[in-house]
Amino acid sequence: MSSRATSPNTEAAILGRLIQIGQEKLSRDAEVLQICKSAATISPDVYRILEEKLKKRNSAAHPSDVSFGAPEAETFIHEIVNNVVLKFTV
Repeated sequence: MSSRATSPNTEAAILGRLIQIGQEKLSRDAEVLQICKSAATISPDVYRILEEKLKKRNSAAHPSDVSFGAPEAETFIHEIVNNVVLKFTV
């Protein structure tokens, strides 16, 4: 098994690109929410909930001083299911 060492500059470049990709994704996710709200596909209340959850998801997904455990994850899922998913009928 071989391992490849990377230089600190390479690691910094990789980390920088990952952060950039994350920021671009956040922008696209927020844009999709805004489009759905503008098209009245989702209500302003659902938009607020999803926007809040998007911010919380990104806080959990990216390096920060904030930690999230099982209780927070359970509440996160519960709120989305009850306040968003179950509001739409098929």
